[in-house]
Amino acid sequence: MPDLPEELLQAIITHLPPTSSTTRPTLLALCRTSKTFHRLATQTLYHTLDLRPQPLTKVSKADYVRHWETKDDSGFKTAEAAAAAAAAANRAQPYGLLPELLVIFARNPTLASHVREIHLGIWLNDVLRLPANYDTEALVRAASFLGLPAPLTRKLEAGLRALRRDAMIALLLALCGAHLETLRFRMGSDVGFEESVALEFVAAAAAAGAEGGLPRLERVLKVEHREYDEDGTELAALAPFFALPSVKVFEGEFMVHCRAESLEYSARTTHAFLDLSRPSTMQSLTLTLALVDDSGLDALLRSCPVLQSLSIEFASETSTYLDVRFYDIGDLLRRWAPQLRRLRLGLEADLSEWRYEDEPRIPGLGSLISLEGLQELAVPVIALFGAENGGFFDCNGWGWHFRCDEDSVEDIAATLPPALRKLEVSMTNFENFEVVERMMRNIIASRDPEGGSLSVWIDGEEVV
Repeated sequence: MPDLPEELLQAIITHLPPTSSTTRPTLLALCRTSKTFHRLATQTLYHTLDLRPQPLTKVSKADYVRHWETKDDSGFKTAEAAAAAAAAANRAQPYGLLPELLVIFARNPTLASHVREIHLGIWLNDVLRLPANYDTEALVRAASFLGLPAPLTRKLEAGLRALRRDAMIALLLALCGAHLETLRFRMGSDVGFEESVALEFVAAAAAAGAEGGLPRLERVLKVEHREYDEDGTELAALAPFFALPSVKVFEGEFMVHCRAESLEYSARTTHAFLDLSRPSTMQSLTLTLALVDDSGLDALLRSCPVLQSLSIEFASETSTYLDVRFYDIGDLLRRWAPQLRRLRLGLEADLSEWRYEDEPRIPGLGSLISLEGLQELAVPVIALFGAENGGFFDCNGWGWHFRCDEDSVEDIAATLPPALRKLEVSMTNFENFEVVERMMRNIIASRDPEGGSLSVWIDGEEVV
């Protein structure tokens, strides 16, 4: 083992997931093997912090605490200190892992420098009911040395003394921010954005540009469960992440970005759009089960002028509360996003709900030939075969079904971008799969007569 180069040892250790309950004990054992393994395994142990409630157990919490608390002066572990730390961690388990980690990082900032990915769990501004004798002064002292603007420092210190989770999240981002690459969180609709000191910290980092507190944060993932976020989260509330020059990827579930009057069912009275002081450097945007109307999409595309990949799955409420039409989406794409390389549009709703009684023939996206760099296109059939290409809804006694004429296939092929390499269509509530498949074959014959340059897929199956 000693003859192996450290690079090879590090490569082997990185295959042990730091958040797995089965491999974490192995990492801890490696930390107790030698100084070399202690240094190498520590990097992997702290690479990813999983602060979600579900996986937190007495053992998993003790792992992190024991790693810091059980070192003697030589850097090795002692059994007595390990037992004491584990017992203390078990007693504090109901209060979560976040406060304990902050104390560890405040005492040893080097450990925080190993963090590359954080799973926050739910982002709330609630008060953590910690033990009365819990020492928060170490956290307050750490906050005072961050070099943040004075008003933000005062808010952060006050939040830490009040044991507010949001302030602890802000401190965690500040301590780990220099090397943090990925941030994942859930966010309920009652988070209280106007009081979020953590978002203020992100905004301050964005204002500072490349020299800010989050210089390497590249991916922001907002994951959610509908029961926790019934009304969705305002996309504009997360504008500080869009303003960060380092962030290139954003993925969000249950995001709202539409006119206020569009959502009559919601208790909200105002809806804001992204309003950035300078254009975002976002390159990849994925919105799942989103409520986005034409105005929201317009503001989004104008705010992200270098966007390369756009994926939107419209929530079922879209067809009920929002006036969204594919030809409006096509117009916005042609106007604001000619640089796109990947476009994916999907519908949670039954496609039959996207009919308009006053328009039996529903326009599709229209020509995308001006999107010269578009290489991948995935859309519902209804978005491809619109009214100008013969697409329409027809009631057959059982409901509304999409039908399309076959005499305009060459016209459709002519509207596809010249660089397109993959075309995927999805079908819902259709009875004429064979017709669509035949039309897809005709598109291949028209656009790619020699084969090999364009692949066409229907519901995940390639047309050959």
